[in-house]
Amino acid sequence: MFKKIALLFVGLGLSAVAFSQIPANFGQRVEELIKSRDPSVKLRKGADQSVTAIFPCGQRQCEQTFYRLPLKRENVFMNVVVLTEHQAKNKKALLVVRGGDANVEIKGLLTPNRDGLQYLYNHLDLFLDRHISLIDTGCPTDKLKSYNDCADAYRKSQQYADDFKVIIDFLKKQYEMEDFYVFGHSSGGISSRWLGVNLSSELKGIVNSSVMNLSRGTDNLSYSTVGFNMDQIKIKVLNISHKDDACLTTPYSIVKSYAKDNLVTVMGGGSSGPLCEGTNHHSFEGRQRGVSRAIAKWLDTGDVQATVDNDE
Repeated sequence: MFKKIALLFVGLGLSAVAFSQIPANFGQRVEELIKSRDPSVKLRKGADQSVTAIFPCGQRQCEQTFYRLPLKRENVFMNVVVLTEHQAKNKKALLVVRGGDANVEIKGLLTPNRDGLQYLYNHLDLFLDRHISLIDTGCPTDKLKSYNDCADAYRKSQQYADDFKVIIDFLKKQYEMEDFYVFGHSSGGISSRWLGVNLSSELKGIVNSSVMNLSRGTDNLSYSTVGFNMDQIKIKVLNISHKDDACLTTPYSIVKSYAKDNLVTVMGGGSSGPLCEGTNHHSFEGRQRGVSRAIAKWLDTGDVQATVDNDE
């Protein structure tokens, strides 16, 4: 659903710039840094096919590591990117499933697509402040041959839950993480809800952000979440929806009907760009930092911020 954008490291080489102060020419600046092999970025390749970049982000040193995790199926892998503070021992992890094709890949210099972490990427500081790492996740490599390979039939299956558990087991061992939450935006909400059912023993909770509750007519995407019984999910849930979301498959009214006291209602902000893509009310344009703050707060304390009507 989201157009792929090759925007690389938030805060890369801009040690005096906070995440909330990204300059307008940031994309161009990143390209310049890559071409110049900016010495502030340290690259480390691991024997396990991992690649790590360590770079200044605000007042911190951050690290972003790409891993290729083998599954039980021969020559099939889960690609993930772990974004955290350098040498941090964060116990909480938010595993993000994007809208769109859910493919995690390297582009250029250790790059997940910007949309891999959705609107959370530019507000990493809010999560690091609360000792929460962000994990870019997607579909296994054998489900990327065509778009529908990683649609409802797979995401609602036990196989997907088993494949996803490989990521969690790896994070436990490699990073000593303990508490895992899944974030799904738009069509990523297919994953967050079904993992909330099929992998509940491994998860502390899920975050549903502008999730699809109606199927898309062109390919029936998200048919498995139409009329989804949220009572199936026995772990904590946070629902986030813009009151004026005009994307036809993600209406606010449906979320409000089932969310009860775990709903964050977003109001105001911008409405530019396509209705169901990376801007507009659907993706909380002009409210992305405010929404990110509400998510980080919930992950840390369990408190639900009922309304986000500014970007502070």
